[in-house]
Amino acid sequence: MKCIKCGKEQYLDSLCKECYSLENTAVKGFKDFSIQMCAFCGAYTYTKGWKPKKDIQIIVKEAFKKNIKLLLRPESFETNVEFPEHKQNGGVKVIGNAHIVIVSIINEKDHKEEFDVPVELKYTLCPKCCKQGTTYYEGIMQIRGDEDEINKVADFLMKEVKKASSRGVYINKELKVKGGYDFYLTSQKYLQQVAKKLYQKFGGEFNISPQLFTRNKQTSKDVYRINALLRLPDFKQGDVLKIKNKLIKIDNVAGKHVFGMDLQTLSKTKEDYQRSGYEIKATKKDIVKVQVSKTHPNLEVLHPETYQSVKVENAIETEQEEVDVVLIDGKVWLI
Repeated sequence: MKCIKCGKEQYLDSLCKECYSLENTAVKGFKDFSIQMCAFCGAYTYTKGWKPKKDIQIIVKEAFKKNIKLLLRPESFETNVEFPEHKQNGGVKVIGNAHIVIVSIINEKDHKEEFDVPVELKYTLCPKCCKQGTTYYEGIMQIRGDEDEINKVADFLMKEVKKASSRGVYINKELKVKGGYDFYLTSQKYLQQVAKKLYQKFGGEFNISPQLFTRNKQTSKDVYRINALLRLPDFKQGDVLKIKNKLIKIDNVAGKHVFGMDLQTLSKTKEDYQRSGYEIKATKKDIVKVQVSKTHPNLEVLHPETYQSVKVENAIETEQEEVDVVLIDGKVWLI
């Protein structure tokens, strides 16, 4: 039998396949849309707001689901898109073809519909990546102290910022200044987080302060930038500090605390050096290796300056012929 509308071979209900689909469809139409993708990080958008990187097939299916006008809910919705070969560079625009297969239940029967719809894909830079390599910044990480120690902090900072690059965080400028370095970061929120992390790891004096930058003419609100200052301690790992009545060889600094060995008891200790105050009694360079001159009844060594046999203040039993000591206030301490 022939289709009652066009005369073609009958498919169902006295209609051919094309005419049946026109009268029995789950699809009212497709809205126009364009997919924008960041050429640097792969983030994408087709409406408002940017989303993290996904496979292009997933993006296209997601976009069509948002931009299709349906008369009824389909049982299944599948898409497959093909784009011509192209370079993923900013400014590049390509048109691909999306093959869409929709299965719906119409008149109590499975009804399959297929569509071929063009898809536009544009490469650009997302709001986060467009900040990289520019003069844009929201705050300055200021690090002050000994140059060798600053370099350690700077290396740590660089690694942390690199981890956050997917969130649009970059160092757009590095400036050497008197007593240290300034690092210009693109995220005010991240700057506050990483500054606290640096303080917790390296200690010192820490301060965050807002600085008026400009005034937004549209909102009439003040726009601030953040200055975060980390002034590193004047002592280093391996130095000996006097805190309260303790002599402590520093192993580590974290925030306001030092961790190390109490030379009097040769046991581990922790002290708040900022609250209690401290005095540098010896540096790592002052530690010397000396000859053991006597082990019984007490440990004695050759004095590092007079070469006379003197007792060690924190003597322990040892079979070593040489030991590391430091001279503090004329007395010899075992390290």
